[in-house]
Amino acid sequence: MGATGTGKSRLSVYLATHFRGEIINSDKMQVYNGLEIVTTKITHDEKQGVRHYLLEQSVLNRRVDTRVHEMVNEWLVDEVRQIFIPDADYTKGIRLSIGVPEMARYLREEKI
Repeated sequence: MGATGTGKSRLSVYLATHFRGEIINSDKMQVYNGLEIVTTKITHDEKQGVRHYLLEQSVLNRRVDTRVHEMVNEWLVDEVRQIFIPDADYTKGIRLSIGVPEMARYLREEKI
C-alpha cells in the first residue's frame, strides 16, 4: 500500500514474477468496470503474464462498511467536526479520506 504513483503495481508484478504468485487488488476505484485510464488500472503489458484479481465489489463494500462503523465508534464524527467547514470542497485532499465526505453531509444536516 502507498500513495498514488509510487510504483505499487510495478512492485507487486516484480514480486509475483519472482515468487510465482498472483495479485489480488482491492483498490476502491479499480473495482469499477471501465475508466481504465482514470482509475489507473494496470495494463495487460504491465501485468507481464501475472494473474490479477480484483477483490468482487460486495466483499470490498462490506469491509469498507465495517471499517467506517469502527471509525464512527472511534469518534470519527468529533474528529471531522474539528476540520468541518460547510462550504469546503470535500472532493480533494484530506477531505476526501474515507468517511469524511459522509460526515460532512451529516454535519451540514445537523446544522439545519
